[in-house]
Amino acid sequence: MLAYWDTSALAKVYVRELGTVEALQCAGTYAVVSSELLPVEMRSMLYRRKLGGGHPVDGEWPATEERLAAHRASWELAPLSAPILARAENLVGSSAVRTLVALHIATAEDMQLGFGVEMPFITADKRQAEAAAAVGLQVQFIGGE
Repeated sequence: MLAYWDTSALAKVYVRELGTVEALQCAGTYAVVSSELLPVEMRSMLYRRKLGGGHPVDGEWPATEERLAAHRASWELAPLSAPILARAENLVGSSAVRTLVALHIATAEDMQLGFGVEMPFITADKRQAEAAAAVGLQVQFIGGE
């Protein structure tokens, strides 16, 4: 089954924090579909968590980084196309969402149209969850901010 994963939710598969159990359950159920922004955001998140003393799910940072690299090969990532950028621009022009949030929501909408199926939008960011629900996405919120 497919689900659109935001970085805030997928991060919990790799770093132990509030929502990790839920994220691991979702990872066992749903394939990762997201924006091509996801790998950059994930690397940034891992590096910041590593510097800040975060605790990887695997117990060691090298194992976590190897697991992320292996998983990345199976992710379905959408490029930032003109329609996605236009949809995100409209979203930031009509609501208080930030740029990356708008890009993820616009990508999820575009991918649902492309796949022809409704898929959960998995996030751990409350503001993003509210914005995604407001445009009609089926939000699955996992313990987060």
